[in-house]
Amino acid sequence: MTAYNKKNLYNKYAQEQSSFAFRSQCIDESTYKKILETHVDNLYTPNFFIRIGLALLTLVAIASLFLLIALFTHVSGEDGFIGLCVFFAIMCYGSLELMVHVKNYYNAGIDNLLMALIVLFFIISLSISEFPNQYEVISFTIMIVSLFLAIRFTDAFMSILAYVNCIGVIFLIYTKFGTFTKATAPFVIMIVSLYELTLQ
Repeated sequence: MTAYNKKNLYNKYAQEQSSFAFRSQCIDESTYKKILETHVDNLYTPNFFIRIGLALLTLVAIASLFLLIALFTHVSGEDGFIGLCVFFAIMCYGSLELMVHVKNYYNAGIDNLLMALIVLFFIISLSISEFPNQYEVISFTIMIVSLFLAIRFTDAFMSILAYVNCIGVIFLIYTKFGTFTKATAPFVIMIVSLYELTLQ
Protein backbone atom coordinates (compact mmCIF):
# COMPACT_ATOMS: atom_id res chain seq x y z
CA MET A 1 0.00 0.00 0.00
CA THR A 2 2.85 2.39 0.77
CA ALA A 3 4.33 4.31 -2.15
CA TYR A 4 7.88 3.83 -0.85
CA ASN A 5 10.23 0.90 -1.06
CA LYS A 6 10.09 -0.82 2.34
CA LYS A 7 13.83 -1.46 2.31
CA ASN A 8 14.50 2.26 1.85
CA LEU A 9 12.16 3.09 4.72
CA TYR A 10 13.88 0.53 6.96
CA ASN A 11 17.35 1.79 6.01
CA LYS A 12 16.32 5.38 6.70
CA TYR A 13 14.93 4.36 10.08
CA ALA A 14 18.17 2.49 10.86
CA GLN A 15 20.21 5.57 9.93
CA GLU A 16 18.10 7.84 12.12
CA GLN A 17 18.34 5.47 15.10
CA SER A 18 22.08 4.99 14.67
CA SER A 19 22.54 8.77 14.41
CA PHE A 20 20.65 9.23 17.68
CA ALA A 21 22.69 6.45 19.31
CA PHE A 22 25.95 8.03 18.12
CA ARG A 23 24.99 11.48 19.43
CA SER A 24 24.04 9.85 22.74
CA GLN A 25 27.46 8.12 22.78
CA CYS A 26 25.87 4.67 22.82
CA ILE A 27 27.94 3.54 19.82
CA ASP A 28 31.39 4.57 18.60
CA GLU A 29 32.18 6.33 15.32
CA SER A 30 33.36 3.23 13.47
CA THR A 31 30.14 1.37 14.27
CA TYR A 32 28.10 4.39 13.23
CA LYS A 33 29.89 4.65 9.88
CA LYS A 34 29.50 0.93 9.28
CA ILE A 35 25.73 1.17 9.86
CA LEU A 36 25.50 4.07 7.41
CA GLU A 37 27.45 2.12 4.79
CA THR A 38 25.35 -1.02 5.12
CA HIS A 39 21.98 0.76 5.33
CA VAL A 40 21.92 3.03 2.30
CA ASP A 41 18.57 4.56 1.27
CA ASN A 42 17.65 6.42 -1.91
CA LEU A 43 15.10 8.71 -0.28
CA TYR A 44 15.62 12.46 -0.65
CA THR A 45 15.11 14.37 2.61
CA PRO A 46 16.85 17.77 2.64
CA ASN A 47 17.48 19.88 5.70
CA PHE A 48 14.75 21.92 7.36
CA PHE A 49 15.40 25.22 5.56
CA ILE A 50 15.51 23.64 2.10
CA ARG A 51 12.21 21.90 2.87
CA ILE A 52 10.61 25.25 3.69
CA GLY A 53 12.00 26.80 0.51
CA LEU A 54 10.78 23.94 -1.70
CA ALA A 55 7.36 24.06 -0.06
CA LEU A 56 7.04 27.82 -0.62
CA LEU A 57 8.09 27.52 -4.27
CA THR A 58 5.55 24.74 -4.78
CA LEU A 59 2.84 26.81 -3.13
CA VAL A 60 3.55 29.81 -5.37
CA ALA A 61 3.58 27.59 -8.49
CA ILE A 62 0.27 25.90 -7.69
CA ALA A 63 -1.43 29.15 -6.65
CA SER A 64 -0.30 30.82 -9.90
CA LEU A 65 -1.46 27.85 -11.97
CA PHE A 66 -4.81 27.83 -10.17
CA LEU A 67 -5.38 31.53 -10.92
CA LEU A 68 -4.28 31.17 -14.56
CA ILE A 69 -6.61 28.24 -15.22
CA ALA A 70 -9.46 30.01 -13.46
CA LEU A 71 -8.93 33.09 -15.64
CA PHE A 72 -8.46 31.28 -18.96
CA THR A 73 -11.43 28.93 -18.43
CA HIS A 74 -13.65 31.75 -17.11
CA VAL A 75 -14.70 29.70 -14.09
CA SER A 76 -17.86 31.11 -12.56
CA GLY A 77 -20.51 29.87 -10.18
CA GLU A 78 -20.31 27.28 -7.44
CA ASP A 79 -20.22 24.24 -9.72
CA GLY A 80 -17.34 25.58 -11.78
CA PHE A 81 -15.26 26.44 -8.72
CA ILE A 82 -16.00 23.08 -7.10
CA GLY A 83 -14.94 21.29 -10.27
CA LEU A 84 -11.71 23.30 -10.41
CA CYS A 85 -10.90 22.46 -6.78
CA VAL A 86 -11.52 18.75 -7.34
CA PHE A 87 -9.38 18.88 -10.51
CA PHE A 88 -6.51 20.48 -8.58
CA ALA A 89 -6.84 17.94 -5.77
CA ILE A 90 -6.45 15.13 -8.33
CA MET A 91 -3.61 16.99 -10.05
CA CYS A 92 -1.78 17.44 -6.74
CA TYR A 93 -2.16 13.75 -6.01
CA GLY A 94 -0.80 12.82 -9.44
CA SER A 95 2.14 15.18 -8.93
CA LEU A 96 2.75 13.68 -5.50
CA GLU A 97 2.89 10.13 -6.88
CA LEU A 98 5.23 11.31 -9.64
CA MET A 99 7.57 13.08 -7.23
CA VAL A 100 7.76 10.06 -4.95
CA HIS A 101 8.39 7.52 -7.70
CA VAL A 102 10.73 9.59 -9.87
CA LYS A 103 12.57 11.76 -7.32
CA ASN A 104 12.14 9.59 -4.19
CA TYR A 105 11.01 12.58 -2.13
CA TYR A 106 10.36 11.78 1.51
CA ASN A 107 9.48 14.67 3.83
CA ALA A 108 11.16 16.97 1.33
CA GLY A 109 8.73 19.85 1.71
CA ILE A 110 7.14 19.43 -1.71
CA ASP A 111 5.44 16.15 -0.88
CA ASN A 112 4.25 17.45 2.50
CA LEU A 113 2.72 20.54 0.90
CA LEU A 114 1.05 18.55 -1.89
CA MET A 115 -0.64 16.33 0.70
CA ALA A 116 -1.86 19.37 2.62
CA LEU A 117 -3.17 20.95 -0.60
CA ILE A 118 -5.07 17.79 -1.53
CA VAL A 119 -6.91 17.96 1.78
CA LEU A 120 -7.39 21.74 1.49
CA PHE A 121 -8.90 21.53 -2.01
CA PHE A 122 -11.36 18.87 -0.84
CA ILE A 123 -12.34 21.03 2.15
CA ILE A 124 -12.90 24.06 -0.11
CA SER A 125 -14.94 22.07 -2.64
CA LEU A 126 -17.20 20.71 0.11
CA SER A 127 -17.55 24.07 1.87
CA ILE A 128 -18.65 26.22 -1.09
CA SER A 129 -22.31 25.21 -1.18
CA GLU A 130 -24.49 24.29 1.79
CA PHE A 131 -26.14 20.87 2.06
CA PRO A 132 -27.59 18.70 4.87
CA ASN A 133 -25.08 17.34 7.41
CA GLN A 134 -22.34 19.33 5.74
CA TYR A 135 -19.87 19.32 8.64
CA GLU A 136 -20.25 15.58 9.15
CA VAL A 137 -19.62 14.94 5.46
CA ILE A 138 -16.57 17.22 5.42
CA SER A 139 -15.07 15.58 8.52
CA PHE A 140 -15.71 12.08 7.20
CA THR A 141 -14.28 12.88 3.76
CA ILE A 142 -11.16 14.47 5.20
CA MET A 143 -10.75 11.52 7.57
CA ILE A 144 -10.80 9.05 4.66
CA VAL A 145 -8.52 11.17 2.43
CA SER A 146 -5.97 11.88 5.16
CA LEU A 147 -6.00 8.25 6.31
CA PHE A 148 -5.27 7.10 2.78
CA LEU A 149 -2.46 9.63 2.42
CA ALA A 150 -1.03 8.66 5.81
CA ILE A 151 -0.88 4.99 4.81
CA ARG A 152 0.24 5.62 1.24
CA PHE A 153 3.00 8.12 2.06
CA THR A 154 3.73 7.23 5.72
CA ASP A 155 3.06 10.78 6.85
CA ALA A 156 2.67 11.62 10.54
CA PHE A 157 0.71 14.85 10.02
CA MET A 158 -1.88 13.05 7.88
CA SER A 159 -2.23 10.44 10.63
CA ILE A 160 -2.95 13.17 13.18
CA LEU A 161 -5.42 14.79 10.79
CA ALA A 162 -7.22 11.50 10.25
CA TYR A 163 -7.43 10.94 14.02
CA VAL A 164 -8.76 14.45 14.70
CA ASN A 165 -11.43 14.14 12.00
CA CYS A 166 -12.41 10.68 13.26
CA ILE A 167 -13.06 12.23 16.68
CA GLY A 168 -14.88 15.09 14.95
CA VAL A 169 -17.20 12.74 13.04
CA ILE A 170 -18.09 10.83 16.21
CA PHE A 171 -18.69 14.08 18.12
CA LEU A 172 -20.87 15.65 15.40
CA ILE A 173 -23.02 12.55 14.93
CA TYR A 174 -23.34 11.75 18.63
CA THR A 175 -24.45 15.27 19.64
CA LYS A 176 -27.37 15.17 17.19
CA PHE A 177 -29.37 12.81 19.41
CA GLY A 178 -30.43 15.33 22.05
CA THR A 179 -29.48 17.16 25.22
CA PHE A 180 -28.23 14.04 27.01
CA THR A 181 -25.78 13.20 24.25
CA LYS A 182 -24.49 16.78 24.19
CA ALA A 183 -23.83 16.59 27.95
CA THR A 184 -22.08 13.20 27.73
CA ALA A 185 -20.15 13.89 24.50
CA PRO A 186 -16.83 14.71 26.28
CA PHE A 187 -16.91 11.37 28.09
CA VAL A 188 -17.66 9.49 24.88
CA ILE A 189 -14.74 11.24 23.15
CA MET A 190 -12.44 10.30 26.04
CA ILE A 191 -13.54 6.65 25.87
CA VAL A 192 -13.04 6.54 22.09
CA SER A 193 -9.60 8.17 22.42
CA LEU A 194 -8.58 5.72 25.11
CA TYR A 195 -9.77 2.80 22.98
CA GLU A 196 -7.79 4.04 19.97
CA LEU A 197 -4.68 4.39 22.13
CA THR A 198 -5.01 0.77 23.26
CA LEU A 199 -5.08 -0.33 19.61
CA GLN A 200 -1.63 1.16 18.94
